[in-house]
Amino acid sequence: MPELPEVETISQDLKKELKGKKITAVLIEKSYVTHPAKEQFVKALLNSNIKDIRRIAKVIALELSNGNFLTFHLAMTGRLLLKSAGDAKEAHTKVILEFEDGKQLRFSDVRMFGYVRLLNQDEFEALKNKYGPSPFHKSLTTEKLVEILGKKKTQIKRALLEQDLISGLGNIYANDSLWIAMIHPQTDTKKIDLNKAEKLLLAMQEILTEAVAHRGSTLEDLMYVDIYGKSGSHQNHFRVYGRAGKPCIRCETPIESIIIGGRSTYFCPTCQKL
Repeated sequence: MPELPEVETISQDLKKELKGKKITAVLIEKSYVTHPAKEQFVKALLNSNIKDIRRIAKVIALELSNGNFLTFHLAMTGRLLLKSAGDAKEAHTKVILEFEDGKQLRFSDVRMFGYVRLLNQDEFEALKNKYGPSPFHKSLTTEKLVEILGKKKTQIKRALLEQDLISGLGNIYANDSLWIAMIHPQTDTKKIDLNKAEKLLLAMQEILTEAVAHRGSTLEDLMYVDIYGKSGSHQNHFRVYGRAGKPCIRCETPIESIIIGGRSTYFCPTCQKL
């Protein structure tokens, strides 16, 4: 599932390519259900301009000149691709926005876990309020992180995946953040003191910044690509994620794997003691 670096990469590229452009056509796959209903959805999009593009947690939001927001969540298998009108249509394409220059933004989703939703201002504010601060938000100080985690009695790995606590991380970057901070993934959140919280916050910022620079991670399923159809390269720089049995790059102890909350979790038993 695309996490903050992948969604940030897509958002930045869309801002560069689409800001200021007018939507001249909206094509929707016959069986695809939109929010709101298709007639209202198309009417609100046609002839509106892209005022801005931003990322909210793992959601991509296109701010329109009419005050609405077109939001995309890619979930497991969603893709946003920038194409020319004459290019062959990809399988599982659900929604196409065409612009006055002939470019098209195409949303596809194989497993239908993602979504496209048109939101008004109030709905958009409600969406933003669903999520906790990202690791880069100025409000997320070390003290605030201790406070957020202290309200939950759970394992730190589970907490990092809860988007209402801290937004943007998923399984890949939660694993590697904990390794950098030398915190065992099963550590109780109430045992994250100021010292551990400072290390964890810096680790999250470090790994996410690095992954954005690498334009995200593309795994073996090759599902994630940017809007140009190109893979990211951060998978070549994983610390522990997906490296079970391989030596820790810090101490050479074999990386171990366990299941936490139904998700594969990777850690170094020497560097990350419980």
